[in-house]
Amino acid sequence: MKGFLSKPVAALAAGISFGLFCELATPAPWNSWAMAVLSVATVAALLLLTHALLRLWALVLWVPFLVLILFSAYIRHYYNLTLDPYLLSQIIGASPQDVEQWATAGNLGLFLLLVLLCAGIMLAVLLPLRRVPRKPELAAGSLLLALCTGAGYALPEPCLSRTPGEGLRSIGLAYRIPWSFQLAAARNTAIIQKLQALPSPAAQPGTISTLHGGEGVACILHIGESVRADHLGINGYARNTTPWLTQVPGLVNFRDCTAISTLTTNSMLTILTDARGNMEREISPQLDATTGCVMDLFAAHGFTCYGFFTGKGRDRNETWGSTFERLQAMITTRAKRVYECGEDYMPRRQLPQVAEALAESAGQNRFLLINNVGSHSPFFAYDHANPPFSPASEEALHQSPRTDKAAAEQVANAYDNTLVYTDAYIRDLLEPLKGTPYIYIYISDHGEPVGENNEWTRGNPDFHRYQWCRVPLLVIASPEFEALHPHFRQAMEQLRQHTDTPCAHENIFHTLLGIFGISTPYYRAELDLGSPALQPYRGPHPSRNGQSADGLKWE
Repeated sequence: MKGFLSKPVAALAAGISFGLFCELATPAPWNSWAMAVLSVATVAALLLLTHALLRLWALVLWVPFLVLILFSAYIRHYYNLTLDPYLLSQIIGASPQDVEQWATAGNLGLFLLLVLLCAGIMLAVLLPLRRVPRKPELAAGSLLLALCTGAGYALPEPCLSRTPGEGLRSIGLAYRIPWSFQLAAARNTAIIQKLQALPSPAAQPGTISTLHGGEGVACILHIGESVRADHLGINGYARNTTPWLTQVPGLVNFRDCTAISTLTTNSMLTILTDARGNMEREISPQLDATTGCVMDLFAAHGFTCYGFFTGKGRDRNETWGSTFERLQAMITTRAKRVYECGEDYMPRRQLPQVAEALAESAGQNRFLLINNVGSHSPFFAYDHANPPFSPASEEALHQSPRTDKAAAEQVANAYDNTLVYTDAYIRDLLEPLKGTPYIYIYISDHGEPVGENNEWTRGNPDFHRYQWCRVPLLVIASPEFEALHPHFRQAMEQLRQHTDTPCAHENIFHTLLGIFGISTPYYRAELDLGSPALQPYRGPHPSRNGQSADGLKWE
């Protein structure tokens, strides 16, 4: 029995050694089918070497890694994605439904085909080698491995990057996938733990200078989803994707607002706390959060608080996919009630819930936190019976618009349709508040690539280099709100003066406090968009090629 087990154990040890070597030797991703061919050739070389040393057992143990290698090559070519911890943290931080959207019959069928293909490769390698002496096999494997490694230097652009050891990249990736899942899960858990460790801002004594209670003010903070600023008609986009917002008198539109992250959980934490950098990353201490959710302060000053959520998942357990649900539960601890949409996640289904909350709290000061599915891929939240732009299909996103022009047109149209839907949602949301004092603030958690550089998914960790990291930030205040207190009118005047000032998620926490005159040790005037002391955002930005202006590590 000992001898029987020694071969597979030794083969696995040899495979892990190869994988570690490849991972250390190839830190950069490959970018074409040429790399897929090199990867398969490299696998064949390693199979030869392993079979020469350990025979049959080694070949069997290579099968799952060969499947991962080929599948990684497919998604890199088809979706321009690499299965790294950054992408995986987005996947497992989302709901099971988000994952199901990508688990199409085509993708699952392809994975099965890859398994069969890998079995065929293994058989093709095994049969000719059954009686081959070890020494020629060892020599052939060594020669093929040397050729593959050399090709990593020799092939010209744009076939692949001239990175040492590039031809071995996907082997290391195959070994890194289990580790990536573990790291991504740990990152998502760390986000929640970080928030749990933050003190509530209401724990510090503070005052509010503008309200005494009973004025009936509604403060609505709407955190949208995947909306990019340059696809809005109000920002000069060729299509009129904002027909209602374009007509709103006194709309305050910040034209240069930057998202800190492509992960909803991180963006929400930066918006709702005094954090400045991405809370998922190790950042400079002066950019990290020092206090918890801003909703706590409003609740402490007599506001009745509500939460409205859609499109992130159903369960609240401790699984990897429940990160958003756990975050949602924590940031709404001071809410009187938390509403969740039905399983179709259409934001319009929130409107009766919002109306119910407003009617229930009539005459009270209210704080409403809204987050909905908005323009999250695969871009289904729009009026399918009367789409403004057609042909449109969210399913086309799974047909790889990178290689299919018809699919690309449908995806782009579907995305713009969701923006028109959001515009109508905002209109219908604010309609019942006419004649009452209210202030509405809309900001998106991040943008979405829609074909720039042939990118259609948010798997790029360097997204601050691209325009789709810029998100809308809009403020609408009713005349009754501005007339309620001189401070409100002054704050709105300052907001209008600062619409061309670069800003970001980091400004929202302090702007909310500044608008309502809430005094707290956590308030910083230089981050308040309604303060004369406002300073421009200096974090990573496309105009700086994704870099920050002050040299600090922002993400």
